[in-house]
Amino acid sequence: MNAFALSRADWLLIVLGAALTSLAYPPFHLVFPSFVCLVPAVILIARGHDDGFPLRRHLVQGLFFGITLYGLLLYWMAFALWRITPAMVPAYLASVLVLGAFTSCTFALVGWIRRATGLSLLVVFPVLWTAAGWVVGHQGDLSFPWLGLGTSLTGYPTLVQIADLIGARGVTLALVAANAALAMAWLERRSRRTLAWRLTPVALGIVAAVIYGVIRERQLPVRSTGLVALIQPNIPVEARESWRPDSIVSVMMTLSAQAIHEDDPQLVVLPEAA
Repeated sequence: MNAFALSRADWLLIVLGAALTSLAYPPFHLVFPSFVCLVPAVILIARGHDDGFPLRRHLVQGLFFGITLYGLLLYWMAFALWRITPAMVPAYLASVLVLGAFTSCTFALVGWIRRATGLSLLVVFPVLWTAAGWVVGHQGDLSFPWLGLGTSLTGYPTLVQIADLIGARGVTLALVAANAALAMAWLERRSRRTLAWRLTPVALGIVAAVIYGVIRERQLPVRSTGLVALIQPNIPVEARESWRPDSIVSVMMTLSAQAIHEDDPQLVVLPEAA
């Protein structure tokens, strides 16, 4: 069990990182945490580098960081599955454990590449964390494509207009790089010159993204395209009808016909349904 033991400082960073990341996503959806939520992760890896067994330290750090992080981000799964049947709650726990294992491997690989090549965490961490996010979004039934850090900025359209140049993964990469730069600035804060070198690119990057976003939003034409009807049946999770696709389809078709008859929309949008 000692192999899984972490210091109080490590646990503080794990909890802080998970909490900040949760604040970056709905229902909170705050903008500031997106730029600092992975700072604790970078500091954890940097500290683990000096351990007598760095690979083991990084594996354990990453495992608990991932379990805590995704346990909070996916909390809604536990409630949703519990309402269907308590027997499905292990599916939530299994999902969190698998994602924790991905994070553990990411921490270990970042640390190993840093030791083997001497590359800075400013380079290694953003690339591998973004790559890990791509894997998480493409793992079959356990895929979570919306967990990339870039997605946390969707509530701030001006900031993410740059996605039309670098894509969603590019936004994630830029955000993770900003987190890594801020972490390195904190670790090297005694040197004012180094501090300036770390913070200046982050500030300039944010300013550039905002300026581009403002210009791009002014260029985009906005016009009315017609009336859209959104269909959303109210079917309780506990009801037997929720497990009868024919019943759900019948309800949606009835509501669609009603909307078409009353408002004559140009488009009818149906919800995601089992």
